[in-house]
Amino acid sequence: MAVAFNASSGVGYDLTGGGTTASVAIDASGSDRLIVVHWGSARGALRTLTAISLNSVAADYYENLGIDGGTSATGGFAYWLDANNPGNGTWTLSVTWSGSQSYPQVIVTEYTGVHQTTAIGTRKTNTTTNLADGGNIACPAITGESGEFVISWVSFSDAANQTGSGYATQSANLTEILERTRTLSRVSVAYDTSCGSGSEVYDWDCSVNGSDPADSVVCGAFPVYASGAAPPAGLPSGSLSLLGVGE
Repeated sequence: MAVAFNASSGVGYDLTGGGTTASVAIDASGSDRLIVVHWGSARGALRTLTAISLNSVAADYYENLGIDGGTSATGGFAYWLDANNPGNGTWTLSVTWSGSQSYPQVIVTEYTGVHQTTAIGTRKTNTTTNLADGGNIACPAITGESGEFVISWVSFSDAANQTGSGYATQSANLTEILERTRTLSRVSVAYDTSCGSGSEVYDWDCSVNGSDPADSVVCGAFPVYASGAAPPAGLPSGSLSLLGVGE
């Protein structure tokens, strides 16, 4: 079975209650499912996500990525496999941060046909600061994953407001799921149904508002393995923080 994006998902939410909760809709159709939550924020001091749960069930895995270029950008993702999928309905997403947070937001996506033991492969991430308006940030090349489904994302922030003149434009090998803003923060998520042979680079053009540079930018990409296949060894359960360091 091939990995597929569930087009009924791809919804964004502001985290309220001090940036700690959101009521999120889950479609839960299909089999061998994967729920992925991506986040972003903008804060004077860099914050780390320290816990995340959906319907009071902790994520099977989560990962932080952040950098402080004046107005820090925090990004990352968490996922839940089939065994912890709460099913169709609206559920509470709960997040704990390392300190008070500003403008946190999430994008919730769902996929089917995903390997339930080794869901994802090696993450490729990058960070930068003071990126000129419309400037490009690229994830390091994904290699040896020919034909695999890939998810890529970007999060960036600035002291100036994100406006409709700004954008996060994915490279031509990606299909956008959703781009959203919350005051000083912008997040976008996209996918590729088939990673190229040899190596493939996923990159993003980033604009805050058509004029101001982005203080802090983080991006990432990773392959998602199909059920019924025999992928290489993947991620442990738990969490990983990559703050200011590309991989």
